[in-house]
Formats: sequence, C-alpha cells, structure tokens
Amino acid sequence: MLLGQPVRTTLLVDSGADTTMIDEVYAAFLGIILDQLPTIEVNGVGGRVIARRAVLMMDLCGRWVPVPVWFYPNMMPGLLGRAEVFDNLIVAFAHGQNTFLAMGA
Repeated sequence: MLLGQPVRTTLLVDSGADTTMIDEVYAAFLGIILDQLPTIEVNGVGGRVIARRAVLMMDLCGRWVPVPVWFYPNMMPGLLGRAEVFDNLIVAFAHGQNTFLAMGA
C-alpha cells in the first residue's frame, strides 16, 4: 500500500554495510510516521545512534524489491547496503576504474 509519494534519491553503494540507511527526512515524503516504527541501536563509524526500521519497496534496475531500511538522523547521502539488495542484483566493482555496475539478477 502506497502511503506517501515515491522518492527518487541517490545512495552510496556500501558493500560493507549490512543494511540500507537513509535520512529520516525522507519518512515524511513516504508517508511514514517515524514514532510508529520499531527502534534499533546502530553502531557505525560515527558511534551509536537510534534508528527506526521499515521495509520499503525499491526500484533496483527495473525490479521492485522489498528492502529493509533504517531511518537515521543526518544520513546524507544515504547508504545502499547488502541486505535484499545484493541478493537481487548482479554486482561488479571495477576498483581501478572507480566503476560500479549492477543489473537485475
């Protein structure tokens, strides 16, 4: 069920991150009330913070995939983690060329 508006954004691909993390500001556009979401304590490079968890439908290379997302304060740009994302894509990194390639699996 679509509660809000679709949002197009750019996320950094983080192959070391388990979960996708986006800024909490997107929740309002998506029709999500953060106070109604379960909380989780997240440990990252910047220390510990409380995040809110939801599952969002994401268009990944033309395929709609349910992706677990943590809404995180001050998370610009967001991070696209591995959970559900890498399972639904064929991913290649060309490190020497600073290139990332992805297509639907």
